[in-house]
Amino acid sequence: MPGTGSSSGVASRSRSVNACLLVLFSCFVLLSMSGSTYARQPVCNPVRRQYMKLHNLNHSPYASRVRALIRKAQLDVAIVAPEAALRTEAFLQRYPMGKIPVLELDDGTQIPDSWVIMEYLDAVAGAGLSPDTPLARAQMQLLVRYGDTCLSPGGLFPLFQLITTPGETDPESAAQAMAGLHQELARFERLLDTLPDFRGRGLHLGDIALAPQMDFVGMLGPLFGEENPLQAYPLAQGWYDWVQGDAAVAATSREMGAAVRAFLGP
Repeated sequence: MPGTGSSSGVASRSRSVNACLLVLFSCFVLLSMSGSTYARQPVCNPVRRQYMKLHNLNHSPYASRVRALIRKAQLDVAIVAPEAALRTEAFLQRYPMGKIPVLELDDGTQIPDSWVIMEYLDAVAGAGLSPDTPLARAQMQLLVRYGDTCLSPGGLFPLFQLITTPGETDPESAAQAMAGLHQELARFERLLDTLPDFRGRGLHLGDIALAPQMDFVGMLGPLFGEENPLQAYPLAQGWYDWVQGDAAVAATSREMGAAVRAFLGP
């Protein structure tokens, strides 16, 4: 009947309006709980929880930086060993980039490269370990770039190559490799001198990423006659001690150290 249809339409529209108001009110409550945090996220469109696993090697500084982030942010990520032997065709078939770590999502999508993984995890988990401003983010990136393009290739790889090469280490080669390490540590000292004092900010992704590489400085130095190469660089030593004050970073350093000692053998 006309009267009934009109009443039903009004009731339907009323329920629809009430539902919309409820959604808007819920969003307002979430926003008001923590303005700056929620304002940057689509709080009314929750992301489906993903199962993720990290294909990992405990002795790798690159995998270790990701594990430190997972610990620090208390992320639900499974840690698994590679599913194929390194440097084999099967490994390349499973991991097309030919490197570990790899983050695998529940749909099989792979994210290789440790730094890319760290930025992804920080973004999707909202861990808050990246600075807010463009300048602070650039300064964070400088630590990562220093570790990956200066310290590792110029300071660590030559030393690691010497200790993994069979036979006696040539003293001249060892001296050259240690000189290369000190050149890169001096570079880090100069870099820290140009940046804002790390003690005036919180730990960020760049600190977490660089820490395992600095762990290798402490592990390799004694093998070439230097108990602590960092001691000649007060800013670098201070930064390292400050980073190791974080429980997640320190736990990962111990874990990696044990794995490296097992990898190198007696």
